Amino acid sequence: MQLVICVSLIISTIVGSSRLQAATSLFQERRAGQERPAEMADNISGEWSVTLFVGKQTAPATFIFKVDGEKVTGAVYSAHTGAGTIREGSWVKGKLVATLEFSSHESVVINATLRGDKLVGDFRSEDMVVKFEGTVNKQETPTGPSPMLWDKRLYDGGTMMLLLSAEKMPEEFYSFKPTDALLSFGQALGDVADWQYKNCSVVLAETNPKTKIDVSKASKADLIAALKDAFAYCGKAYAGMTEASAVQSVTFSSLAGPMLMPRRSVLDINTGLNSLHYGNLMIYMRLKNVVPPSSDPEILKKGPESLKSGQKKN
Repeated sequence: MQLVICVSLIISTIVGSSRLQAATSLFQERRAGQERPAEMADNISGEWSVTLFVGKQTAPATFIFKVDGEKVTGAVYSAHTGAGTIREGSWVKGKLVATLEFSSHESVVINATLRGDKLVGDFRSEDMVVKFEGTVNKQETPTGPSPMLWDKRLYDGGTMMLLLSAEKMPEEFYSFKPTDALLSFGQALGDVADWQYKNCSVVLAETNPKTKIDVSKASKADLIAALKDAFAYCGKAYAGMTEASAVQSVTFSSLAGPMLMPRRSVLDINTGLNSLHYGNLMIYMRLKNVVPPSSDPEILKKGPESLKSGQKKN
């Protein structure tokens, strides 16, 4: 505080009171900007927890904004509207204007401005105007070992079991189905590969880079190679996850329809699906008198080598 007073006196002496007022104003603006979260200093990028004021009631919503210059893109979610995307969004001179598109709700136009650390505005449809205000979800700096490390190790362990299963099952049994209603062993492997691309492309915010694998024309070697490629691609999503990005929301295509979900939750689902697939493949192998890798001490020794060979450098 003493330093600020001294600097103010010097400026006042040299340039006069009018310059002092300008300098003080600039100092206050900069200080206010420093006290804001970094993502709010210049734009509204980030995830916001929003409260909608509907009559005398309130309803929660989530807005996710990404600002590029004056263009705004992102996603929104509320229980009433479901998941939606931002179209024709702009952030100009501290004012947000955007159209929200939904698959099961009419389009909504939002207008908002920042007031301190809150985003305040209205939510307009054809027959209703709803006021809202939101606060950005701040990310705390974590301490200690990253839990993401263990997520990656769990994923690697599961992919190792799947690769070893693919390698151990004789190719003559790749067409085997326990019942006509089930996938063949080879089809199940292809399904595993497809899910890696589907889930992890969502986490990486990329277009799914692979079309569905044609298992009917794929040999055992082809399917093993496809699995290794899929695991290498999906491994990037696990390896690149941080505590901050883990809680960022993405639109996940669930059985109940599109919904916002934290990135880490999508990876948890993917790891769980891999475990489910391996449990099914164990039954296929047992029915053909093939010992699953997790029960075979000899094949387990090859696990680390198999895992290493399946991980490609990006």
